[in-house]
Amino acid sequence: MRAIYKIRLDNVRALASKYPNQAAFADAIGKVPTQVSRFMGKNPTKQIGEDIAAEIESVLGLNNGFLDLLPDESSERSYKNGNYQRADEEHKLLVDDVANDMLNMTKDEARRLKQAMELLRGSKKD
Repeated sequence: MRAIYKIRLDNVRALASKYPNQAAFADAIGKVPTQVSRFMGKNPTKQIGEDIAAEIESVLGLNNGFLDLLPDESSERSYKNGNYQRADEEHKLLVDDVANDMLNMTKDEARRLKQAMELLRGSKKD
């Protein structure tokens, strides 16, 4: 398997792991479960080409080319104090989802969300 297809497969499997099962992931990306199984099942018979990768990225609100990034490139962030690197995979995926959502907001919306998160974090410390 060529490197890019392996990278895409690994990234799609990581995304799919956020869903209860492969059928739920298939539904989320607008594909039938058999098609998804062909490109990301236990023994895939098809590779994830550019068109399918672009569709998945678009539907899930990911940046173009996200599925082509090595795991270190797609998850490496400049978070303070190394907290991101120490987090478990589920927590990292949640952080990535929030970060992606914030990137789709205006700067003002992102600032307000950050303020709301700071308020929430402050109330949890009490």
